[in-house]
Amino acid sequence: MTGATVTAEAAVRAAVDQLLQEAQVREPPAPLDLLGSIRRIVRIETVEMTAAGRLVPTGTNGYIVQVRDADSAGRQRFSIAHEIMHTFFDGTSGTRRLREDQVTGAFGTVREEYLCDVGAAHMLLHPSWLHELTLSREQSLDQLFAVASSCGASVEASARQLAQLGMPQCSFLFWELGYRKEEQARVEHVALPGLEELAARPTPKLRASRVYASPGSPFFPPNKSVGDDTSIAEALRSQNRTRAVEEFEIGTNVLRADCESQAVGYRGSGGRLVERVITLARWKQ
Repeated sequence: MTGATVTAEAAVRAAVDQLLQEAQVREPPAPLDLLGSIRRIVRIETVEMTAAGRLVPTGTNGYIVQVRDADSAGRQRFSIAHEIMHTFFDGTSGTRRLREDQVTGAFGTVREEYLCDVGAAHMLLHPSWLHELTLSREQSLDQLFAVASSCGASVEASARQLAQLGMPQCSFLFWELGYRKEEQARVEHVALPGLEELAARPTPKLRASRVYASPGSPFFPPNKSVGDDTSIAEALRSQNRTRAVEEFEIGTNVLRADCESQAVGYRGSGGRLVERVITLARWKQ
């Protein structure tokens, strides 16, 4: 992360702090209608659309925010907060632009989108609130779900913010069914007529789609898979909470962790139900 990015992140968080102070918001959940109105958002709509969020200029100086109706309430709130953050960038350019975000909360490489995600997370999951909410709670999936519920935020955004608080030697691992890169190419390849049996589809495995690690935690590679004999896979099969010590082979190293796992699906694009397992990994020395 460059120095310029760090400075920009600090500026974005300061802008959110000022917005919360102006609205006299001191505890979660953040009132997005009120915060949006201060940023000239006149209406927030839930719409059937493929994009996660949209910021639409209206009138002489206002905006309408639209979010995808198929998303969970937590994901919708993150998208609303993300679109609120876009208004700060219009303020610096002097022009209002239509924004349509296919994805929010990806924390990707496009600078404005990344900074809007940073600001949205700060708005919904302010560090001062998280310290208060986690002060008397043991690190657990229950703690994660309680924070998400109290702040009206998605579980994924909550996991990212909690990891940044500096939990000792812990990572939140989000698993989804998927393929290795070379397997994905085979899945997308259309077999010629009569050769379908020779082009058998590979079997998808649970793979790490997102990793949110506290400072000092070991590196865990994206798309790393787990076997069907693990407690993580059992959480998906049984739809029950599981807990066991698991070993992960990472190159020549073997990582051991006390893993608490639970299946928590979500609605993807088009309203499709996506199976997912969330694991809190407490790393062992």
